[in-house]
Amino acid sequence: MEGIQCLVDTPFITVSHDPANNWLYAQWHGLHNEESVRVSAEHIFACLTAYPCLKMLSDHSLLVGNWQPAIPSVVQQNFARLAAHGVRYVGWVHSFEYSDLIAMERVVRNMAQPLVGLFDEVVSASDWLLHCPIDLPPLSSDVARR
Repeated sequence: MEGIQCLVDTPFITVSHDPANNWLYAQWHGLHNEESVRVSAEHIFACLTAYPCLKMLSDHSLLVGNWQPAIPSVVQQNFARLAAHGVRYVGWVHSFEYSDLIAMERVVRNMAQPLVGLFDEVVSASDWLLHCPIDLPPLSSDVARR
């Protein structure tokens, strides 16, 4: 991906800025617990402060193990903070664990902001983000499912 600028690279997350599309790309990897999710999220918020974006691609395809104990408390708080940082759309590529998809559908079901699209792979998530309007408010709080 030409022009992508790596902002953070840790054992748990790599965060890059894509200036052509003006979004953050967060690639999560490894085995996570509540603390590693919290610390990784802080990296994302620091990047959003330096590079404000309306869109984010959050790729969980390289996660291993069960990170779902962190979902209820940390992940929901992080979505609220993403919205507070101005993020209106998140393309979420879930891990290959079916339980990850089910858990994320539950988390985002009644969330008003940001609008979250759940995807099986990065290409579909990127395409969805490319078509999300940046000059109009999202029309629905429903989960976009592709």
